[in-house]
Amino acid sequence: SVLLTFDDCYQSMKEYAYPLLKEAGFKATAFVVTGWLFDAPQPYEPEVSRTLSSAELAEMSDVFEYANHTDHFHERKDQQGRSMWETPAAFAQDLRSCNQHVAIKDVFAYPFGFYDQQTIATLEKEGFVLAFTTKPGSNTAQTKPMELHRAVIPFSLPMAAFEQRFRNEEMNQ
Repeated sequence: SVLLTFDDCYQSMKEYAYPLLKEAGFKATAFVVTGWLFDAPQPYEPEVSRTLSSAELAEMSDVFEYANHTDHFHERKDQQGRSMWETPAAFAQDLRSCNQHVAIKDVFAYPFGFYDQQTIATLEKEGFVLAFTTKPGSNTAQTKPMELHRAVIPFSLPMAAFEQRFRNEEMNQ
């Protein structure tokens, strides 16, 4: 099985991924930083990294399901995500704020892939059952559900390299 996921809900997701996924009949999960969403759609400018609006996410809900990627905790310092330096209570409040705006309320993606045991404990206390890292590789029955792997595919990866990466993953199972 393959699960397609997207982080942050940038405009390029609507411009490029949405029409292709819709045409192919594929579904995907997008992890939303709800505090970054615009109140109204903004003009698309490919040279600018800009997120979508809540209304645009609703328009794409025939393809995308939305899950928690924090409300305002998508920050990093050195090799730490904000969930690692803030109090568990502050992180829990941020999770609850984001969950008011997403349909999938028990799945999370760690911003920048940063987490620690305190982050995991807070997620579990808040009822999350799955969390995605940025660690490469496939998931098996032995993979910890709060430390799921993801193969990160940057937008700049040529299609041939993507196909080779996918074939390598299949052979390693």
